[in-house]
Amino acid sequence: MGPVIAYLLTVIALPALGAAAVAAALLRTPWGRSERFASSAAGAAVAISVLWAFLAELDTYALLRQFPITLPDDDAPFERWHRVGLAALVMAALAPAFAWGAVRRVGDGRPPILVREAVMATIAAAAVAGFTVGFPGATWADALSAALPSAAVGWLMSRRGAAVGLGASAAWAASIAALGGATGFPSLAAIAAAMAIACTALAWVLRPARTAASAPGFTVAALAGILLACGRAFADETVPTWTWSATLAVPAAACIAAAAAGARKQAR
Repeated sequence: MGPVIAYLLTVIALPALGAAAVAAALLRTPWGRSERFASSAAGAAVAISVLWAFLAELDTYALLRQFPITLPDDDAPFERWHRVGLAALVMAALAPAFAWGAVRRVGDGRPPILVREAVMATIAAAAVAGFTVGFPGATWADALSAALPSAAVGWLMSRRGAAVGLGASAAWAASIAALGGATGFPSLAAIAAAMAIACTALAWVLRPARTAASAPGFTVAALAGILLACGRAFADETVPTWTWSATLAVPAAACIAAAAAGARKQAR
């Protein structure tokens, strides 16, 4: 096996498909009939795929040094700014909290009640992003510039259901991966690619049985916003800075297109 193939398998394919496979297995258990459980499993699986890819790309110390502990033989104790892995760990833990508040009665045709989840997602994403982008010169404005649009996109994705939301997230993560590769940030490109594949696999798993599970939209949007903020901060200037923010249009356009297709189908 060549080094390139080994890298693609261990850093991208295995984290993505491994996390998605575990989530798919959980959804086949008796608990999988619960909408909240399905939402928790899907959101946590995407976060775990990001964490897994982060650890495979870097090492365990890259995560552990984010905590106030002394690590033996640590050759880079100053790299406490690199907190994407810790952010993914936090979002995996928050996924059940988002799912617990998500309310949608399957089959009654009423829209989900998502205001509370939007507030939770905004606060959580802002806090996690603010902690994640802890590089010299960063301000809360940098965190909010990633968190607020991401929460808005998460709200939009959640109104379209899990399969559409995860599909839109896959497109968003893929666009971030493409920018990471184009701007000299291969580590971010690999992690975002793993997230894109995990979202794609879970969208397929949740179609059509779990289309009502809405909460993954907030978890994956917060994760994508954190990756976006990291890429915008540390990538080189091969492409204009605004192109990172422009990726927000990808999931929004996907959700709007899905809504239009659904409206046309109902009109027939």
